[in-house]
Amino acid sequence: MSDGDSWKLYILRKLRERNSKETSCFKELILSHGRLFDQVENLKKDITRLEYQNNELERDLREGGGSTGGGANKLNKRVEDLQERLLTRTDEVSEACRATADAMVKVTELSSQVRSKDDEISKKETQILSHCFLERDYLRVAVQLIILVLLSVSQP
Repeated sequence: MSDGDSWKLYILRKLRERNSKETSCFKELILSHGRLFDQVENLKKDITRLEYQNNELERDLREGGGSTGGGANKLNKRVEDLQERLLTRTDEVSEACRATADAMVKVTELSSQVRSKDDEISKKETQILSHCFLERDYLRVAVQLIILVLLSVSQP
């Protein structure tokens, strides 16, 4: 491996380290978002199933002629229970959607903060490099002056 390759590998390693650092802070948020998304999908399926059952029961109630017998009361009770469960599931879906939206807002805010910090780091790196170059130039001049002084002192 030549020296030309070593700096490339070094930069590649540094980029991978930076990527790992910058994405690891969002890992839990991304996993949480995935869980919320799965939960929303499951709740939507439950709602669809409950709506279907509710429609079936309402159809059975209509076809039963609406008699006031014990069967109709049980059916009415079951319809009410299913409607209540449907309402509960709908509320859960709404809450999960709100949580997902909140998580997305948080991801956006954190991404903005990361970009801001990257900009700050870039500026500070530039300032440090500039300062180092100035110090290097100053030291070169100082060394040259010392050499001149030593040469002038050593000559009679």
